[in-house]
Amino acid sequence: MYAAGTATSPERALIRALTEVAQLAGDFDTEGKYVESGLPKFKTLEEAKNVIEWTYQVDLKDLPNISSEDHVEEMLNLSQKLKEIGYEIYLIDITHPQLNIPAVYAIIPGVLFRERTRISYLYQMVRTLNLYLPKEKMKELLLSLLKEIKDKYYLWAYLGNIYKEIGRENEAIDCYQKALEFSPPPADKLAIISHLADAYFKKGEYEKVLNLVAMALEIDEIPELYNILGRAYYKLGNYLKAMEAFSRAIDLNPASAIDYANIGYCLKAINYLPIAQIYFKKALEIDPELTMAKRGLEYCERILNSKN
Repeated sequence: MYAAGTATSPERALIRALTEVAQLAGDFDTEGKYVESGLPKFKTLEEAKNVIEWTYQVDLKDLPNISSEDHVEEMLNLSQKLKEIGYEIYLIDITHPQLNIPAVYAIIPGVLFRERTRISYLYQMVRTLNLYLPKEKMKELLLSLLKEIKDKYYLWAYLGNIYKEIGRENEAIDCYQKALEFSPPPADKLAIISHLADAYFKKGEYEKVLNLVAMALEIDEIPELYNILGRAYYKLGNYLKAMEAFSRAIDLNPASAIDYANIGYCLKAINYLPIAQIYFKKALEIDPELTMAKRGLEYCERILNSKN
């Protein structure tokens, strides 16, 4: 187990690190499951060499300390230290007008915030606009960009997403296949294959879904792959294989209410209603508004109550 703490003083940083360790220990000692953040992780002990192999110790009091009783002074100290190593810090006042509790959001251009932040400006622009533009406008923008820039995989991938969302699966498949031709990095390649598999799923070509997921799992495991694998197996009537896939999706993302509900439907399909009921309830604990889980639970309760 490895945990890190960041704070303005060594003491606070140590408290943070120990708290993280205690939290993880609690997760591992109970039915709780650790949900990792999007920051980089050590994949091997070799990568963690600089942490687990050391030749000397440093007193806590000798570590850098920019703490102050005044939080404003701490922010100024932090800003100055960052400036000395080439970073500018921008503080956005996010104080709520009614609560009036002082709060700021810090942005430091150039620092690694999450694994996927080191992307091009064009990629970031497309990602952001995709959140706010209507689908038709976004499609027009992507098509105009592709007239000028044909070799960016993410332009093809986002266009594929638009086509898939508006029910034009064949065009979506063409776009995803084009995106894969431009050698996207592993994480994006997995996402594109997931969307490609989903497009084939929407067309009812479930065997192609299985083949695509098998290919993607040779790269890495992500919950989305197991979700669509489970859905394909379900449609093919292989409910046990579907449950295996959904269970693995939950292992990778314990907060996935929909996969608990999916297992519930697999159990419902083989008439294991009491256990299905448990999974539907678990799904609703995570997401009380999940309609498919509500319907599944209502069905189980209606049938089980009629038998009693």
